[in-house]
Amino acid sequence: MSVQRQRFVSLWNVIQVDYGKFLASHRALSGFVQFANLTLSVGNCDLPGEWADWVMEAVDNLLGECDRLGITVSKLPLNRLKMHLEKRPARFRSSVPSEVRYVTDFHALANSALTTLHDELSTRIMFSISSDDMSYYSDEQRLFGEAVHAAFPSASYDIQEAGKCRALGRWTATVMHLMRALDPAILAFQSALNVSVPKENWQQIIDQIEAAIKGQGHKHPDHQWNSEASAFFRVLKDAWRNHAMHGKDQYDEERASAVYDSVRGFLRHLATKISE
Repeated sequence: MSVQRQRFVSLWNVIQVDYGKFLASHRALSGFVQFANLTLSVGNCDLPGEWADWVMEAVDNLLGECDRLGITVSKLPLNRLKMHLEKRPARFRSSVPSEVRYVTDFHALANSALTTLHDELSTRIMFSISSDDMSYYSDEQRLFGEAVHAAFPSASYDIQEAGKCRALGRWTATVMHLMRALDPAILAFQSALNVSVPKENWQQIIDQIEAAIKGQGHKHPDHQWNSEASAFFRVLKDAWRNHAMHGKDQYDEERASAVYDSVRGFLRHLATKISE
């Protein structure tokens, strides 16, 4: 069976769950319950001994996902089922009463585990992140590229958080983290121009940066590059930073995605010449 790998994410706990493994394990256990019920109903329990190993793998996978989700009640019947599977006989024959009872007990324990799991999951709000958005949520990705990560390592946390918020549809939070990710860049730009501002205030820093660029004159080899970077910092401050960081605005998907793409492109541009 091929299952598309996605992620379940709890809005409350923001815990990743391997949807493919979870679904496959759940289906496997449910299938064996139905199979056991069928064999009991027709009076034929001649089953291969390996079937219990297959069920054990499904139970272990479900227990692992329960641990990651913080689900505790469902682990109790799953562990009872696991203990039962550990005592499995080598074969399962309809002519041996003890082996028939074993399958009967398995059916009851597995049904109990599935019912409890269903009930406990029903108390949680969960949703699936699409395959298109999974790359934004992953901790393994350098979302803005290796050059940005190398140039502004202290921005990495907020870049990753901006990606997670984008994947989760938290658009205003996405913009707030993007604005925070720009702080190391503007401080690096300030340092490159030998501008000294006592406080990390964007308005003061940009004013001093613009004064420094003006003092360099138009013949300075980096005049155009510095002027463009300075102008974009001011645009970022006036258009997005002031509103996002001071609770003056809210963002939807279209606006937040545009800010994300703009900041990513700008930081990549900066990383070609400056770094922390």
